[in-house]
Amino acid sequence: MTAPALRRAGLFLGLALLATFPAPSALASVPALPAAPVPAAPVPAARPAVTPNVTTIPADARVSTMSVPQDVPSGTSVLEAVTPRQVATFQLVGATWASSTGTVTFQARTLAGGTWSAWSALSAEETQDATKPKNATEPLYVGDATGVELRAVGAAGSSVTALSALTVTSPTVAADSTMASVSAQAVTGGVAQPAIISRAAWGANESMRGTN
Repeated sequence: MTAPALRRAGLFLGLALLATFPAPSALASVPALPAAPVPAAPVPAARPAVTPNVTTIPADARVSTMSVPQDVPSGTSVLEAVTPRQVATFQLVGATWASSTGTVTFQARTLAGGTWSAWSALSAEETQDATKPKNATEPLYVGDATGVELRAVGAAGSSVTALSALTVTSPTVAADSTMASVSAQAVTGGVAQPAIISRAAWGANESMRGTN
């Protein structure tokens, strides 16, 4: 049989096989696997309102000229001061005073982990006490501190009376134990938003807010 005849014979055989065994139907589509459920973002427990512990530390009876530090601005001096001391752990520090004249700057520094911080200026703001006028600074957040020093600095002719340091401690509650773990966990597709805690929730003393 010649080569062309062999090719024709092979073609006929192939056609016969196709007629006998039809082509397989299209493969059935494979059902898609259900998407893995995305775990819900952890939600911190609501922190109950607490009453903060406020400690008042009066200034020393008299500031010795020998104890005036060298780091105050030229032409000024320390008018009154709460000398360095260790106290119970606190998170906020502020100052109150009865009256002042001239320009007076209030500064505080705190002790944490055995190291004293640099001096921080406290923002003064006039507030109204329930029974009498009262001068106070805005509270300054300092983390967990165990020591405090406060001073009032002014130029010649300035004065301040009845200076006191205030330390504020927020009591620990059961909900605090979940805060760190919740804030550290990421949510799929983004980062978890931190819980917003109101002033009442962390125990802010609303009487310390300014009226202006």
